[in-house]
Amino acid sequence: MSSKFKFIMDEKVKVKANGKVGEINGQKLETYKYQGQVRETITYSVNFGSYQTAWYNGDQIESLERYSFDDKFEQGLLNLMIDVNLGEKKYDEVNRLNNEKKKYKDG
Repeated sequence: MSSKFKFIMDEKVKVKANGKVGEINGQKLETYKYQGQVRETITYSVNFGSYQTAWYNGDQIESLERYSFDDKFEQGLLNLMIDVNLGEKKYDEVNRLNNEKKKYKDG
């Protein structure tokens, strides 16, 4: 069974139930057998300040980060490609890449 963490360390999140904002400071993956099937649970430790930490599952919190890692990687790659094409004076390609990049700014 393969699991994927929804949130990363130090990511800003909001608790859906009460609106409190904090940062992920721990992740816990538990694997166990229940009625003959292997189950996994993932919980996240959210720090709200000095001595205020609580554990939540991924459905109880939401990210306040606008982009995922993949989006940030894609933006970095587009920036690099724009720089390379500017250096080679390929302005049509720069315009195309810049239009592609706008989808991340517009949300």
